[in-house]
Order: sequence, then structure tokens, then C-alpha cells
Amino acid sequence: MNMKKIIIGLLVLGLLGGIYVWFFVYNKPHKDIANAEADIKIEASVLSQEFKRNLDSAKLKYADKVIEITGEADFINTDDSLSTIGFNEDMNFYISVELLETDKSELEKIKLGDKITVKALFVGYLEEDPTMDLPNEIQLKKGSLK
Repeated sequence: MNMKKIIIGLLVLGLLGGIYVWFFVYNKPHKDIANAEADIKIEASVLSQEFKRNLDSAKLKYADKVIEITGEADFINTDDSLSTIGFNEDMNFYISVELLETDKSELEKIKLGDKITVKALFVGYLEEDPTMDLPNEIQLKKGSLK
């Protein structure tokens, strides 16, 4: 009888724990990057230098942070569903920002070499792959033009 109550109590606790995790972890809203305050405001050239000097430290510093980057637009890619703008501070080092769909019309007004400011979420870093001729790349997503 006592053992039965313990098992039922543990099952109830497990069920309540599962509900808590689902409600507060998996059900939380996505971060609204376009309206969020930037955690860090930085020039594209300074950001590139930080990653060149100490890659591990830079990845930790910028992980999951909203970054506002200012620099000259060096490449613009648009297609039906994805728009990317980027900075190339060094021939072997790119900063690419995937833009939100809502900024596509603003992107069409930008020319290569224009000084721009973009706010986006840092999502990762890809190291150079010389065999495929791919440069180092700082990746940001959910970007919006300022």
C-alpha cells in the first residue's frame, strides 16, 4: 500500500515536471530581433579583427547576442525567399547577415559600397575551407536594416 502511494506520487511529480518543461522551455516565444535592443554595437572591421585575434573568445562573447553592425555593403544576394547582405573586411573573411523578409524592399535601395547598419542575431562562425575555396565567415540571422 505504501509502495503504491510512492509510485503514484513519483508519477504525478514526473507529469508535473514534464508540463513545467513544456510550458516554460519549449513554449516560450521567439526573440523579436527587429525590435530588440542591440546587446553590442560595433563596426564590421572591429568585429572581424576580434575573430582574427582570438576566435574562441569572440565566439563566446557574441554567442546568442543581438549585434548592430555598421560598415560598407560588400555583397548583396536576393532570391525568392532569402536575402543576404554582407561585409568583406578582408578578402578571406566575410560577415554575412540573413535578412528578414520584411526588409527585402529596403535592400533593393542599397548599392554596393553604401555604408549601412544592420541589427541581427549572431548564430555562428564557419572556418575557412581552402579545398572548397570558402573563406572564414561570421554568420548572423534574423537581420533588419537600420
